[in-house]
Amino acid sequence: MNNNFFDLLDNFNEKVGGVSFINVRGYVSKSTNYSVSRDFLVNIGVDYGKAVKKDIETLKAITDENLVALISKVDSKRRVKNDEKITLAVMKIALTSALQSLESPSFNHSQGQKNAKIKLTPNGSLSYYKETGNINIFAHKVNIANEEILNTEEYNMYNSKKANKVSRSDIVAKETIVRELKLRTSKFINLTFGQMAEIKVNGDTIEVNADK
Repeated sequence: MNNNFFDLLDNFNEKVGGVSFINVRGYVSKSTNYSVSRDFLVNIGVDYGKAVKKDIETLKAITDENLVALISKVDSKRRVKNDEKITLAVMKIALTSALQSLESPSFNHSQGQKNAKIKLTPNGSLSYYKETGNINIFAHKVNIANEEILNTEEYNMYNSKKANKVSRSDIVAKETIVRELKLRTSKFINLTFGQMAEIKVNGDTIEVNADK
């Protein structure tokens, strides 16, 4: 771990009154079989708690009429288990699930995460894993830029698996609700990396070249 990161963070906070953006270049994720490198610009000044509250308000305002209208927005390419139909009843189950995940997140998981990490910013968007020394960013995604394929075979396998994934009807319905209502919390992403190089402050942004 590059210890200069912590010095830069302190300097950054003093300079702009709080961290705003982190530009992560060359991030490689296990979820894509390490087959693609991406650049992420994230805003770690956006409060996740406030996003949760707004999304709960949005979901509680949804009517049966709204849910019926959302059925037509289901991605026709998504494969549904046993070819189940997306009905109003399924949409209601999905809506309840979406609300519960925001109102009552898993306590054990949340508590474990809190105990394992040290906050580097007041809202916890930037944190440090005590055991591994990894840096974690959980923040609002502004955009993804410069996608570079590192392994074509693995990348094709990843996309094929994603396209052929079969899910329960309520899962597909929930994805539709989240996507079409543009829920704020769905814009947050989780990035973790253990080594960093060429870290520098550029205006209101920390520039990080991720070294996986």
